[in-house]
Amino acid sequence: MEELNIIKENFDNAIKMLERMREEGTLLNEAELAEGYKMRGLFHTNTNNLSEAVNDFSEAIEILENIRDSDRQCNENLLADIYMARAISFHTLGASEYAIEDATKCIEILESLIREDQQIDKMFLFSMYKLRASELHQTGDYPNMALSDFHKSIEIAENLQVTGEPFDRGLLISAHIGVAESYGQMEKFEESNMYCNKCLALLMQMQTVGEELDADKLDSLALVYMNRGSNYCELENYENALSDYSSSIEVRERLQSEGVQQDAFDMFMAYKNRSQLYEMLVDCESEAIDDVISAMRELKKAFGLREELQEVYYDVLDEAIELIEEEGDKAQLDSVLDEFLHSMRTMEKTHDAEMVQNRILEKLSKCKTPWKRILTDSRSTTERMFGRCNKYPSIKDWNCKECGNGLMVCYDTGGDFTRCTNDSCTEYDVNNPILEEPDDGNFVRDYIANLFCSHCGGNRENDMCESCGKAK
Repeated sequence: MEELNIIKENFDNAIKMLERMREEGTLLNEAELAEGYKMRGLFHTNTNNLSEAVNDFSEAIEILENIRDSDRQCNENLLADIYMARAISFHTLGASEYAIEDATKCIEILESLIREDQQIDKMFLFSMYKLRASELHQTGDYPNMALSDFHKSIEIAENLQVTGEPFDRGLLISAHIGVAESYGQMEKFEESNMYCNKCLALLMQMQTVGEELDADKLDSLALVYMNRGSNYCELENYENALSDYSSSIEVRERLQSEGVQQDAFDMFMAYKNRSQLYEMLVDCESEAIDDVISAMRELKKAFGLREELQEVYYDVLDEAIELIEEEGDKAQLDSVLDEFLHSMRTMEKTHDAEMVQNRILEKLSKCKTPWKRILTDSRSTTERMFGRCNKYPSIKDWNCKECGNGLMVCYDTGGDFTRCTNDSCTEYDVNNPILEEPDDGNFVRDYIANLFCSHCGGNRENDMCESCGKAK
């Protein structure tokens, strides 16, 4: 950290000196100041301080654009370089509109230099076409423009290969993936698969010549298999789709086993796609359930880190519950509900995720078997029935005082949770005095059992079931 501070201080001092020289009229070449801002911007980029990087790149661009406007000679390659650096920063920050604008300016300058037979770094041109294509593809509004830019980036890359210039074939693969995804977005699935096949051929070619596929290229391999599998699904070629989905999962699981962290959403999509395909096939219900549970668990890993995935998690959980209920596997449903209760009790969540959670609770509250009702009563119902600690109203009060597990009734010990888990607390909920001194766990279990009809599991009002009308 001290070394980084020294480097930044040196940049700061150099820029201050050049700024002072400009004010005094002794700075002969203002491009030197622009170069200083660019170098400090790159330093901020490398230290992940992107907002400061954008500020420095903007200062550098303003200086060079002023030189241009005053009809003085401007270093166009330097200006293109800085526009590229700022475009990448905007891309990383998720500012798509600004990233596209800067990439376009960079492309215009570089293409103009080519027309003037001036030397440029064609890798810069490749990068900007590909970045702009990616941003356009991401918006979903300009598929033809994105496709055109991806094709242009491939053309540049292939020309570099022909001339023997150093080039990372992984970048060419990523451009082919972009074309495939653009065709997929346009619902041209055959064309999309053609470029998926080109990607796979490039990756296989690299292995043939003895080049080991690193984690990035294996990640591309998994993505290509998943994209091609989705295309096969749309083309109703389910056998090939299943093979590709399985290959994608196999690659990602291999990377995970080797300690390469996988994006939770990518893992989720791999399992989710195959689960949906299994649902369409005959006698594959158990496979569909296994995959949807795996998809749910991948999302759960990122539950507290990525709020945008929380609602997706509950949607998948809802689907898992429905699939398992259809199969009637009580043990498996117990396991899934246990995970649901854990997320409900212990994880902070967004308002939208809370709404989906409550929808699941409402649906489960209509289940006919008492054990499901017991597992799925909401927080408010739990408080009304069993009370919470007034002095320490934390989520810990929900747990069994004996083993810390379970909701309302601990299924490990049968114990209750009416006592606060905080050792220094002696208070109980005065609204539920009957539960202040329970005899044992069976007291609470019997109390709950008496809430439901022994014939159909429906609500019992006094001694008569609301659902079937039978007596206790």
